[in-house]
Amino acid sequence: MELSQVLIRLQKLHPKKIDLTLDRSRKVLEKLGNPHQRFKNLSNVIGSKAKGSTAKFLKSIIEAHGFTCNLYESPHLQSITERVTLKEKNITEEYFTNLLLETEKIIKKYELIVTQFEAISIAATIAFKENPADYLITEAGLGWNGDFCRVLEDFNPPLASVITPIGLEHIEWLGDTIEKIAHEKCGYLNKNTKIIIAKQTPKALSAIDYETRNNPSSKFIYGEDFQINIENDDKFTYQDNDSLMHLDSPSLIGDHQKFNCGTAIATAKNILPKLDVKKVNYAITHTQNKGRLQKITDGKLLSYLSSSNTLWIDGGHEELSAIALNNWANKIKNRKIYLIFGMLNTKNSKDFLKHLTNTVTAVKTIAIPNQENSADPKSLAQIGNGLGIKSNTCTSIQNALRECSNEDEGSLILITGSLYLMGEVLNLN
Repeated sequence: MELSQVLIRLQKLHPKKIDLTLDRSRKVLEKLGNPHQRFKNLSNVIGSKAKGSTAKFLKSIIEAHGFTCNLYESPHLQSITERVTLKEKNITEEYFTNLLLETEKIIKKYELIVTQFEAISIAATIAFKENPADYLITEAGLGWNGDFCRVLEDFNPPLASVITPIGLEHIEWLGDTIEKIAHEKCGYLNKNTKIIIAKQTPKALSAIDYETRNNPSSKFIYGEDFQINIENDDKFTYQDNDSLMHLDSPSLIGDHQKFNCGTAIATAKNILPKLDVKKVNYAITHTQNKGRLQKITDGKLLSYLSSSNTLWIDGGHEELSAIALNNWANKIKNRKIYLIFGMLNTKNSKDFLKHLTNTVTAVKTIAIPNQENSADPKSLAQIGNGLGIKSNTCTSIQNALRECSNEDEGSLILITGSLYLMGEVLNLN
């Protein structure tokens, strides 16, 4: 049976796509013998932005020091198998299908109800049990209080809980203020772990401090216990209370990725026996993460452009991501930047685009292919024009690329606004 067929069936098990309660997952896991019972090597990455990159940097650092590491992340870009990494490879379709069928069998036998995401996560949990590694990293999905990954802590505390930058996101589920979102993400952290807090806005840091005030876990806070300094030659240093590392620029592009490296290094210092600076440097300069400021150097989409155009993609979809993109764009000299923009209708496109008004020449808005929750391109163009950015709609990614190239054969073209859009772009390419 094909993986896609099983996923369609699992989607019909629960009337809601999202249901932020954990009792259903716990019941299924119990019937499966609690495969997570022996997870004693867990680190959770929680936040609004940079979870994926931080988790990938951490995994690379762990592996560079001779240990094995499994990884669970979401969403995926091109294939759902990307969500489960068993040591160095994604889970195979055949194996994942079998695990999902096993999960489905238990669900039906005991007449249980779970969401598709929960069923996928349960199958991943079985995979991690059957393919143990020295370390396991999980990237939380939506929030933390009601996120499946929290269930994995039921029997053993995590080695680390990593709080990446927190901003406004998923307000229909998490709340419409930084304080409410911080409560969902940080108010329920394990009380016997190490909490690593990435660089935050002052408002977010204050909210995190409040939510963790009664948590006795050790805290390692950016700006107090560790920090990075970006050098003039694009290299950077990592510094904490007992070490100083001079490091090369990471393989993932943008100064924000150096801060993500810093968070990953601080986490690694707290969970690995010892860090070797050469191994850390190798790890961060060889980390890969598709769809995050990725330059497209070959493929079908380049045929729609002039040879002088350059094409980049980035799955940023929150305000903090737009700020990072703007900082990157400000370093690009003597080139116009065109934006091809598609976003889910659950996101705040105005808060995203307002940070790019001084760096982007024009915006081409599109619907995200195969995505029923895509924002209306006409509405996106109205928002762009209202902010003073020349904006118009295009009927497809390909047409948008043609328009950008026709208007400026030497421009840099950036496709952004959604990880789902990045998946479609990579599939087209």
